[in-house]
Amino acid sequence: MKGKYLIIVLTLIFGVSQSTAGDTDQEEKKIVPVNYPFEKFEKAVDRLVQTDGYSKIFLESKEGIHGTTLSKNLFHYVFIMAESRQNKAAGEYSGYEQFIHKNKKCHYYLKPGKDGKRGTGSLVIEVPEYDTYISIHSTAAAGKEDMVNLFDKLDF
Repeated sequence: MKGKYLIIVLTLIFGVSQSTAGDTDQEEKKIVPVNYPFEKFEKAVDRLVQTDGYSKIFLESKEGIHGTTLSKNLFHYVFIMAESRQNKAAGEYSGYEQFIHKNKKCHYYLKPGKDGKRGTGSLVIEVPEYDTYISIHSTAAAGKEDMVNLFDKLDF
């Protein structure tokens, strides 16, 4: 069930569908496992749960990627993933606003909502000592400052 839920979450955030995720016509790309320790990832998530009152829907490490979904209510979700930087193509975040925060290179993007609804904020943080991207996506705290505040509370 968790695997199906993860596909739904990825579809909502990134527009990846199950049919394109498992397309047999294309050569399947091997996923390089993340180097960021799962225990550290879990502790960071727990800090946010304890300080901001989120409920943890799921937390797992599967197929080389750590991921979690947190919720405050039906309309306020935070999705966090850790994955190897080797799994991303060069220029993957070229359309994002880039800046440095706490000596880490960050990439911010606001995906506009449909029909005037709130969008989804995305913040991707490079953690070079683990060759990792930490990505944070929020349906409520979508502004750049809000996303940076989430990152600060996680303290990756």
